[in-house]
Amino acid sequence: MGTYGYCAPEYAMTGQLTVKSDVYSFGVVFLELITGRKAIDNRRAHGEQNLIPWARPLFNDRRRLSMLADPRLQGRYPMRGLFQALAVASMCIQEEAAARPNIADVLTALSYLASHTDNPKTAPTSSHRHEERQSRESRYEKPVLENREDGRKLDAYALPKDDSPREIAANILNKDLDRDRAVAEAMVWGANWREKQRTTKQASGDTLNVNA
Repeated sequence: MGTYGYCAPEYAMTGQLTVKSDVYSFGVVFLELITGRKAIDNRRAHGEQNLIPWARPLFNDRRRLSMLADPRLQGRYPMRGLFQALAVASMCIQEEAAARPNIADVLTALSYLASHTDNPKTAPTSSHRHEERQSRESRYEKPVLENREDGRKLDAYALPKDDSPREIAANILNKDLDRDRAVAEAMVWGANWREKQRTTKQASGDTLNVNA
């Protein structure tokens, strides 16, 4: 947490640690996994040695978001999953501690993403992305998540009309999103998964009681 490249801005400035400092450090590690880069790598060119300053401009440029993917994957990954993961990472490394989600919500979101991961064998083509976008319009439900801080409810897939991976990420990472909405977007992917887990455990307990 206090290691250079991983410590949160507030710790570097004041030496004070909070639970949100841990969230920042986790975000750095998570971004390392996504990009295939180290937090600090002095072997890279000037301007690319520190992961976070290098990545921040890319988050705000939808045309370059794909540069954040580990090049060793050669494009063989589910595009929507990649950009949703990037959205979670970007929320964790917000400069303002109050804008970061709770770590429990981050883990819930990642668990949901992991349970909804595709396994493409080839890099996606333009026609494949077009067909995938059309099919999503008919099969995606829109679960609603209640923000526990102010009670507001948001659509889980409140996405722009163009449902491409880049548009999804650009919408989620929009720097104009307020704090509550940003946190809610990170939490929303895990809402259905968490409810499913709770229901499954309850059903399992009922079965044990009947058998007893």
